[in-house]
Amino acid sequence: MKYLHILVISLLMASCSSGSSNNNWTDAYYYAEQSVKGQLKLPNTAEFPGIGEQEMHTNEISEGIFLVDSWVESENGFGGTVRKNFEVRVEFNGEKASTKLDWKD
Repeated sequence: MKYLHILVISLLMASCSSGSSNNNWTDAYYYAEQSVKGQLKLPNTAEFPGIGEQEMHTNEISEGIFLVDSWVESENGFGGTVRKNFEVRVEFNGEKASTKLDWKD
């Protein structure tokens, strides 16, 4: 059983590191989250989809360019929880990443 776990972890690591660039969808989603948190009134209350759902919200549209179409739940200034949909374009240039955030209605 121990070897099965190691095999599964190795396969997951290989699938995350494969592709045309050094950056993958997990990197893109991380940068998207940071971009969104920077626009929230209470960023420490932000809740995003779990890791299993994040991959479904992230698409590589060309080499090193990802589109993250997802949601965040956070508290507003009145203490209520609101869900907002967003789209972030993440573009990698070497070790740097740039983001463009658009809130959806």
